[in-house]
Amino acid sequence: MKDPRLAAALIAKIGALCPQLLDKVYPFDAPPPSLGPYATYAFIDRVPVKSLRGLSALTMRRVQVDIWDQDDERGSKNAFMLQGRRDVPGLDQFCGMLAFPAVAGFSAGELAVEYVECSSPTEAIEPAIDGSERGWNRYSADYLITYIEG
Repeated sequence: MKDPRLAAALIAKIGALCPQLLDKVYPFDAPPPSLGPYATYAFIDRVPVKSLRGLSALTMRRVQVDIWDQDDERGSKNAFMLQGRRDVPGLDQFCGMLAFPAVAGFSAGELAVEYVECSSPTEAIEPAIDGSERGWNRYSADYLITYIEG
């Protein structure tokens, strides 16, 4: 069974860091809303973390988060608020507990996050050449989330 808690916690954290994106975070393959801003996420891979004694309780997930907006300035601001800066904490370098709401057979709770690292800093992505993204500005970043799974 696919565990939905990390996705639910990620959605909640994005909404907390970027209030304009609250309730506007979708899986990457979901149809976009007609108006921005909104965010999409896609889990790229999942790697169990090993130690000298074998497998640990930690798992590392790579997730791509894209911020979409017709307003370039607002989209850029949301993307950098999500990533964070030295003086404003964001998702990059987060460690602690990530809260998630009740989801698919799980009561609301928290996931213990060892560390979040932005492995590819936020960058503006050119629109698709097929014209499907015309009028949208897209900001993309990859995050490595190391957490206790299970």
